[in-house]
Amino acid sequence: MRFEEDIVEFGGSGIVEELYEWIKRNIPFGSTIIEFGAGDISTRALSEHWDLHSVEDNPAWISKWNATYIYAPIKNGWYDIDIVKANLPLSYALVIVDGPSGAGNRGGILDHLDILRTDVPIIVDDTWREQEYYLAAIMAKRMGKFVDDHEKYS
Repeated sequence: MRFEEDIVEFGGSGIVEELYEWIKRNIPFGSTIIEFGAGDISTRALSEHWDLHSVEDNPAWISKWNATYIYAPIKNGWYDIDIVKANLPLSYALVIVDGPSGAGNRGGILDHLDILRTDVPIIVDDTWREQEYYLAAIMAKRMGKFVDDHEKYS
């Protein structure tokens, strides 16, 4: 897949190509996507076809790609919630949880699930890691959307 004359290498620390293809099939181009945690793969690829709003705590990632960036430093273990609330779009078609970076930092979202809509898909990236898998399961259960397919994919 080509973007601005460069080849996007899916996987590694970025989203996998299967996720990108799922998004292409299920989220119409031009729709708004919220991404918690900017990156070279997800932010770059998604901002090509969707209205991407990327919440990021690291200034080095701000304005790197064609997205709407929401700079929210870490405060009380997660992104500064006041900044996030003031800047999230009201309407969106998808949420991707892929930050903040670092082990165990994503769990702070559990204290702020009330800011997310439950009628759109919410994807927790990197669920091959135990912490992210359990984060996704806890989020789904608290939001009334729990489906445990862990055994199927083990």
